[in-house]
Amino acid sequence: MTVRLAGVSVAALGVVGLAATVGSLSGRVRPVGALKPDRRGLSPVTVHAPEGCCGSDGEPAGESVGAAVVQDEELAPADPVTSHGRAGTVRLLGHCVVEGAGGRSGGWTADTSALFGLLAENRGYLLPKSAALAKLWPADEPREDRFAGVLKAARSRLCDGLGLPGNYGRVVIEFERGAGYRLNPELLGCDVWQFRDLLGMAGRCSGLEKVAALSGAVELYRGPYLADVPQSWARQAAGDVNRAVVEALAQLAGLENDPERKVAYLERATMLDRAAEPLFRERLRIYASLGRLQAVHYCFEDLRESLKRRGSKPSAATEQLYQAVTGSS
Repeated sequence: MTVRLAGVSVAALGVVGLAATVGSLSGRVRPVGALKPDRRGLSPVTVHAPEGCCGSDGEPAGESVGAAVVQDEELAPADPVTSHGRAGTVRLLGHCVVEGAGGRSGGWTADTSALFGLLAENRGYLLPKSAALAKLWPADEPREDRFAGVLKAARSRLCDGLGLPGNYGRVVIEFERGAGYRLNPELLGCDVWQFRDLLGMAGRCSGLEKVAALSGAVELYRGPYLADVPQSWARQAAGDVNRAVVEALAQLAGLENDPERKVAYLERATMLDRAAEPLFRERLRIYASLGRLQAVHYCFEDLRESLKRRGSKPSAATEQLYQAVTGSS
């Protein structure tokens, strides 16, 4: 992909990799029920696939997660996983899959997707089991055996995608010191983390760097966030992501000088937000400047039908613009 600003072309290839070097969005709210992991005294480690008896929640009976992380390379399995670069990516924008050395592992249930969503939303914090139960099944009586099954399925999907043996499950989703769960950040990235990091970078820079960061974030958006997760927290998070994509596309349109590319950004933005009337008006102006009268009519009718389904209609400002560019009254 190539992006242009003021006639200058910038290759956006590989921009997604920028996410590894930037922090998360400033002012990120601490998730409800989440605990900050205590990492004091821990350095980058070689992880050891644990064996032995596990409790009903999939964790070792009567011991903390410390047994799952060792710093002695001689104790590591024959095929160790190290902290030298992430082994895979959890993708939650669009189809929910894990991508890694083992290929793509998908086919998740809604419960499995929801658990991955909770782990993603609690980036940098621990997800206590009590909070997970309450958010996964808010209307049902929490059942630990049900949670254990979902946790096992999630760990299995990660191991499949990363090409790891099944006994690495407690390594890919860690249970930190008996306090809560998290995706192992030494092994796994997540597309929604990268997306938010790039938006954070875009907010702190300008010019070509801003264009590259916004373009990288937009490229990561392959579809709705947590599309098959019905819980209210997931729908709210999905709405936030959708609005962020629309805003990124609007910013890219504002930074673009070429009218065809500008309107392409706006077309995508208005497909995601069917009631974004200011963006529809900007499309009308650009189509008119390009002499595309049929596109002007189609755009206005598209907006009118979309607003009608919401019990509304175009504003007076939009009506006046449409009449001005079409010469109608």
